[in-house]
Amino acid sequence: MGLEPVQRQGLEYEFDLVCSMDDENNLVIDKTRCSVYSQEKIRLVPKPNAAYFQPFIQWLDGPAVEKENPAPAPAATPKPAQSALPVKPWSNAGQMRRLFAQVREQIGEVAYLGALHACGVRSVDDFFTMRPVLEAAEKALACYQSMLEIAREEVA
Repeated sequence: MGLEPVQRQGLEYEFDLVCSMDDENNLVIDKTRCSVYSQEKIRLVPKPNAAYFQPFIQWLDGPAVEKENPAPAPAATPKPAQSALPVKPWSNAGQMRRLFAQVREQIGEVAYLGALHACGVRSVDDFFTMRPVLEAAEKALACYQSMLEIAREEVA
């Protein structure tokens, strides 16, 4: 019987917050265990400041703080046009790929490739390499919604 914690094969620790920044200083939260940051409206943040991470620091201090303050205070989150971003039906790249694959099955290969072309990409993976990230996310959502519209028209 060993005492070493095993999180995942080949990985010594499970991360509490995994994020990345693009060249435009937009923060993208890829994975988090902190419920404060699991809300879609704050997963893409242009130029975050120290106040943005305060709820995460409090969450690290213990669960009592999270119960008292389940969401970040309005002053703690940056305000630039985040509420204007539509909510995506996916929360990670895998879910996005699955949803695009599902709509591909509904509308057929020709319509799917035509919709991707109309959005300026050749495949769903092209959205992951676009910069700036916020524009890529908006473009992916618009492309997905246009495909859903094609599917609705085919049913009608």
